[in-house]
Amino acid sequence: MIEQLISPGVYSTETDQSYIAPGQVATGLAIVGPTEKGPAFVPTDVTSYSDFVAKFGGNSAESYVPQAVNSYLQAGSTTKVTRVLGNGGFLFNTTRKVAALVTGSKIISVLFPSKNENAPTAALNSSFINTGSFGSFALTLSGSQITTKVVSASLTPTDNNYLLKMIGTNENYATSSAYPYLHFANYFTGSVVAAASCSGSLIFNGSDITFTSSYSEGYDAASTPWVLSDSGVRLFKFIHRSHGFKTNKDVKISITNISKNTDSTIYSTFDILVRAWNDTDRTPSIIEQYTGATLDPNAPNYIGKKIGDKYSDYDSTLLRIMDRGFYPNISKYIRVQIAEGVEARSITPNLIPVGFEAIYEPIAGFAGYTLPSASLVYSTTSSTTFSGFNYANSDNLNYLNPVPTEAGTGSNVGFTKLTTENKFTIPFQGGTDGTNFAVIKKIGDKISSAGTNVFGFDLSTSTTAGTVAYQKAINILSNPEAYSFGLLTLPGVIEQYHSAVTALAETMCEDRGDVVYIRDLTGVNETIATAVATAAGLDSNYSATYHPWVLVKDIGSNKSVFIPPSVIVPQAYAYNDAIAEPWYAPAGLNRGGLGGAIDTKYRLYKADRNLLYQARINPLVKSNNNGVSIWGQKTLQVADTALNRINVRRLLITLKNFISNASNAFVFEQNTNNTQIKLKGILNPFMENVKQKQGLYAYRIQVDDANNTADVIDRNELIVNIYVSPTKTIEFILLNFSISATGVNF
Repeated sequence: MIEQLISPGVYSTETDQSYIAPGQVATGLAIVGPTEKGPAFVPTDVTSYSDFVAKFGGNSAESYVPQAVNSYLQAGSTTKVTRVLGNGGFLFNTTRKVAALVTGSKIISVLFPSKNENAPTAALNSSFINTGSFGSFALTLSGSQITTKVVSASLTPTDNNYLLKMIGTNENYATSSAYPYLHFANYFTGSVVAAASCSGSLIFNGSDITFTSSYSEGYDAASTPWVLSDSGVRLFKFIHRSHGFKTNKDVKISITNISKNTDSTIYSTFDILVRAWNDTDRTPSIIEQYTGATLDPNAPNYIGKKIGDKYSDYDSTLLRIMDRGFYPNISKYIRVQIAEGVEARSITPNLIPVGFEAIYEPIAGFAGYTLPSASLVYSTTSSTTFSGFNYANSDNLNYLNPVPTEAGTGSNVGFTKLTTENKFTIPFQGGTDGTNFAVIKKIGDKISSAGTNVFGFDLSTSTTAGTVAYQKAINILSNPEAYSFGLLTLPGVIEQYHSAVTALAETMCEDRGDVVYIRDLTGVNETIATAVATAAGLDSNYSATYHPWVLVKDIGSNKSVFIPPSVIVPQAYAYNDAIAEPWYAPAGLNRGGLGGAIDTKYRLYKADRNLLYQARINPLVKSNNNGVSIWGQKTLQVADTALNRINVRRLLITLKNFISNASNAFVFEQNTNNTQIKLKGILNPFMENVKQKQGLYAYRIQVDDANNTADVIDRNELIVNIYVSPTKTIEFILLNFSISATGVNF
């Protein structure tokens, strides 16, 4: 109410316009793609290249992501990395014809087609040629769409032509048609099986294998088997904090200094060592050490508190990342999964860990033949017995590579003896990249000749496993309330070959309304004509593309390599934002230089640049004096409006972000003229600031009774009309020279 003025004097009033509006939404870069290690499908902030190496691994021949991270962080402060892994895995009741070498009734080796084979239908047929005993034989690797290869091999590890040496143990091995998925060897005796079982010759069995349901989840992190107590009770197991096949041979766990309390009511203690996978007991390489661990949930040294059990994953039902677990992660490498009985304090307190369960075998289906079995041994101090698998019987063979440890006595090898030291070592197993062997992966050549695969993921259609994996990552990033970023790249995912994935990325950026997608257009060797043709069907002001590929120094090998534009172009955006504003063009000599770029795939002359720019493709230009620069700033919008320029699109994103955030403070306030005035009082200074910094020629904010009628107010709405005239950039400088006669006075 206005104070009634009766007595003469000076009267003062206050109008509070001191609302502090939230700042701009961060303009960082989100990168989606495969990495060497790290959590799958969990957007993770990276602030330096060393930070990236720690979280996701270093440089990789299979991915452009490390190079993209390193390039962007030359000018930007933070990038958000989302690792992509496959979702296929080993499918339930899915059969594959593979090769099996058998002797007697036991399978000796199971061979799968290598990833280097071209066709997803590739399989090994019945093409084993037996020319002698198990010590020397010939194996012909052939089959449907498989390059035939004859291997002279032996099953004795010390031989030069040992089977694993001849064909390799890696599914990525490029010189053979197959690799051993399973190889049953007694690593102490140096033969595949005990001598009594190898007296006969090897035979070939070409049978269909059924993958069991436990591997249907696709990608996974390696884990140890359940650790057992001296009474056979499950206690806990360890899970690697990264995902993928590599986690199987990253580290191993030793349980040491086991101290069983004689009082059954008092919890026992033990130490946990995280060791390098390839060390030995004589020369251990201890990465992490946790002493005095106990199974008492109420104790400060409880195993859950000592190691941590938290992890994040994508909930496909709720469509969001969910945080799981109770105890913060202390270890950089592992987390612990604890049995319910331990958490509930329902176990006998003085139980101690003494061994672990056998590792589950994920295949079945060889009629008439059995896999070698492995019996668990625990709670013994015999000098010839090891905690873990018992190898004393010729039928108890190691069907996974053992963790490298010093050899023991007798037929036992691979695990530490239970002596007065009371210790044992546990291997990791089960880590997978989520690829189905029914679909051969393409890696090495980042963009396959057929153009259907990238980094091992089949991206040929909207329904293939690789596309589904990328869709999952894109969906996770689609919520602006959960993840804030201004740029998106999918390095190596190319419009020419992988349009199903690029379309998903474009739609996500448009739906969010605050992200620009830096889109790769063609393969490295493609012509301008191909680039123009590929861009012809695209139309979005939330997407921009560049041409051609750029030559840089590889951060791993220091060799010169070509990279797609999306790997290096975001660097210019980061530099632009650091020295100017988002509504300035990330192009030209002042803000469009690409640090680290040596050259382009080929030089672009004026006619070339004209063709590209008319097709809404921004040229990358190498000049003799100024290195490589971006020489264009068009979006992929077809219509000739202001939004066909990147600086205008990013201006509008900046305005929307600020105004939306500022307006949030007025939700649930009274819908009155006073509120309208307060809101306008916040928005006007911001808009004026943008104008002064050359983002706008003019603007007008309307929030009054004219656009907020009684009907609007009755709907609990407040309408704010914002009119802007964006500043245009100079793209053409016309120099008009007039030549005059001598004596003319200017």
